[in-house]
Amino acid sequence: MTQNFRLIATAVCIAVLSPLISSLAVAGELPNPRSVEVGPPLTCEQIEMINAVGTEVFFIIDARSPSEYDDAHVPGAMNIPYDSLDFFVDELPESKDAMIVTYCRSGGRATVLQGLLNELGYTNVSVVPGSQMDRSREGRLGFTCGD
Repeated sequence: MTQNFRLIATAVCIAVLSPLISSLAVAGELPNPRSVEVGPPLTCEQIEMINAVGTEVFFIIDARSPSEYDDAHVPGAMNIPYDSLDFFVDELPESKDAMIVTYCRSGGRATVLQGLLNELGYTNVSVVPGSQMDRSREGRLGFTCGD
């Protein structure tokens, strides 16, 4: 009985502490999202294509925290916080040429995530800057040309 308790206690500690330790270790290596330069906005044609076909063609990643994602997100987007990518590698597309779109509130975290995905070999990753986020519908985000 004592050995079973130790195994259970160890498993619980690993499950609870491992993400915290890993995120602390990774966080020290990541650039500060507030200091990264977000690229130029996407063209209206690119935004219209993403809006038209969505997750049928694009793998859309919300780089924000789970609580921000829960408040509102782009339909079909997967929540992969920029500082937790290592926990979601198995969820990423198999093809390194997959069309991936990342977004966050301002574009900083999405840009950091874009760099991490590039380091993993993904070659077709775009960032939707915060200026192109449509927040007009409660509980749902979308993309806009930013006009």
